[in-house]
Amino acid sequence: MEADMIQRIHKLRAEIDRIDNEIIKLLDKRMEIVSRIAKIKVESYAPIIDKARENEILSRAGRYEDIFREIIDVSIETQWRIKTEKMVEKLGVKDMPIGIVGYGRMGRLFAHLFNKYYRVKVYDIRKVTIEEGCGIDVADSLEDLVTHSKYIMLATSLETIADVAAEIREIIESKNLAGKIVFDIATLKYRVVKELARYPKNTYVSTIHPMFGPNIRQPWKYTILIMDIENTKDGGEHIERILKPFGFNLVRANVDIHDRYITYTIALPYLLGLIFKHSLEKAELTHVDIYGGPSYNIFKKYVEDVVNKDPQSFINEILSNPHIEQLLRNINSSIKHIISIYQRNRDR
Repeated sequence: MEADMIQRIHKLRAEIDRIDNEIIKLLDKRMEIVSRIAKIKVESYAPIIDKARENEILSRAGRYEDIFREIIDVSIETQWRIKTEKMVEKLGVKDMPIGIVGYGRMGRLFAHLFNKYYRVKVYDIRKVTIEEGCGIDVADSLEDLVTHSKYIMLATSLETIADVAAEIREIIESKNLAGKIVFDIATLKYRVVKELARYPKNTYVSTIHPMFGPNIRQPWKYTILIMDIENTKDGGEHIERILKPFGFNLVRANVDIHDRYITYTIALPYLLGLIFKHSLEKAELTHVDIYGGPSYNIFKKYVEDVVNKDPQSFINEILSNPHIEQLLRNINSSIKHIISIYQRNRDR
């Protein structure tokens, strides 16, 4: 009986394999047509994203809606790749030499993203190992990277980024390297911007803030803030030239209010995540996950994806932000308010 059951399953699985192969062939054919559509869109300056068309496809998908969402995502990726290639050529930035200082999580993200169309070189004070065959070069020194790069991205830690910016400035001044485009991707700007503002007038300088983490797959879904620095030659327009082809939503923002706003959009959730984490650890609860609902799971995922992956230096930098004192006062006031509600209810 068991042998007969196994034989019947094998027969049905063979049929599934045949159907899967047909599906793969049809998907390949679909992507060929998607590529042709993309070329027409690029030539006619039509947008890649067409929500009405997506909704039309999903309305026919029935119970396979989630599968078709993935198919649509792959189709959009295919179209964006074609558009990116055309835009890189049109903007005249193909094979542009870009140096990235710092090969941490965000430095690695941009190195691999840029390396598809530009010539990327990285430098890190740690001896970094670049993935074999990816085509990314490692600079022998910071001076080597600065000398041979048109664009220079600072992607080091918050703790060291201002010092690195100062060192790059000294290299540019000592070697009289005109026309360099220097920018940082720091979460907080209060230290690095002061140093970038000291750069020579023959250097293009700006500061940007990618509003995402290192695991993005579809750049067109994410925003990058681009900010001018007072009394410097604006590098924002130059930076847009290398970022625009990837489809990022590029937004001009104000560096003077950046850190105050980031205190509430990044530091506040981060601190609440720390409170969540430490409260659970202090409670010493066993098997608590089985009692967790959607809110618990959201906080837990945030702690796992963000809080647990950041070094202690990041927490120190958040707490040294000039705007953090007011935030901590607000948090303290909120906690006191909650305690007062608790006390009123307890005393009834």
